[in-house]
Amino acid sequence: MKSDDSEIELIDKVLKGDKQAFNTLTRKHYSFCLNKASRIINDRDIAKDLVQNAFIEAYFCISNLNDKNSFKLWMGGIVNNICKSYVRDNTKRFLSLKQYCEEFRDSQIFEEAKLADIVLMAIKTLDKQNEKIVYAFYYEGKSILDICNEFSMSEALVKVRLHRTRKELKIILERDLDLKEFQQYFKNKKAMKKVRIIDMVLGGENKKSCSVLLYDEESQRVLPIVITKEEAEAMLMAMKNIGFPRPLSFNLISEIIRTNNLKPEGAYVTELSGGVFISVLKLKNEQGITAYDARPSDSITIALMFDCPIFVSQKIIDKVGFPVPKKYKNMTPQEKGIEQLTQLIENSLFEMKAKMETLKVKKSAIDIQEHVDKLMDFVFEDDNSLNQRHR
Repeated sequence: MKSDDSEIELIDKVLKGDKQAFNTLTRKHYSFCLNKASRIINDRDIAKDLVQNAFIEAYFCISNLNDKNSFKLWMGGIVNNICKSYVRDNTKRFLSLKQYCEEFRDSQIFEEAKLADIVLMAIKTLDKQNEKIVYAFYYEGKSILDICNEFSMSEALVKVRLHRTRKELKIILERDLDLKEFQQYFKNKKAMKKVRIIDMVLGGENKKSCSVLLYDEESQRVLPIVITKEEAEAMLMAMKNIGFPRPLSFNLISEIIRTNNLKPEGAYVTELSGGVFISVLKLKNEQGITAYDARPSDSITIALMFDCPIFVSQKIIDKVGFPVPKKYKNMTPQEKGIEQLTQLIENSLFEMKAKMETLKVKKSAIDIQEHVDKLMDFVFEDDNSLNQRHR
């Protein structure tokens, strides 16, 4: 779902401080936000108050909006989070699996939606009669009494069937490879934080090194990783999808990954040992996921080539990450370093194309033979013979 041009223009005006433009945006999406809040809260008056709170939060955080085409989904996510927070603080509410699916899919929280899908697929493997009862109780949120009336069963029989199918479901889910992978994902999620690159700043002697700045939005901390200028250029080319006249090493690696039916899961910066960052690149195939030891620059570059996430250990962020100063909290990174490095890459490409054009000029047979003779002399003659020849 994409925003139209006028909405993107409104967002640009808001970023420049135009409050009226933000009022226009909120009016446009008010019904959507209120309906979403009402589904979660079940009290329209409270939902209205929470939507207003969501709009206030959105106004101060709009600089964090990465994709202007996704404003509606982003706004819906804020409403969803505020409403869930209200529910946690004020009530204990039972969510049926159906409500769980609807709320999380609507807010684009794919991890929770995936969990619901895994459970639903397991339910479909049950005996048909038991499947219907479990589906009605857990998915549709019907009461025991409603199920008794619908299936003409006694309350005792319904409870027995639910008890037995719970045990059966447990066995099915314990064998489910997708669920095991999902459980591992959440274990990693507690220890690993998703980050994004906010800039790449050249430095060091003659600007031969580059600090890649990784930003953890949750803690609002920045982790700098120092790599060589060449590694940074490869990373930026992957990030901006900059083409090269001839395939580079990373192009070869990505092609090998694709042709072997491997799917990158992400780059994980896991440890800091002796001042050196340790990372792994995770690749998935039909047999499962394999973690490959790699330099952070390599694993991140490949992750960027496949549009995969980048994760950093929470311990590393806490240990060497630094907080964004308060005066910059609601400001968008200017990416001046990225622009500078991009310009250098474009200049290098221009020079390389010019050199390739000169190489296309045909040399005479005499020139070629002279070049071959010198090459063979260097390879086969000893130093004394060469020195005597040049005297």
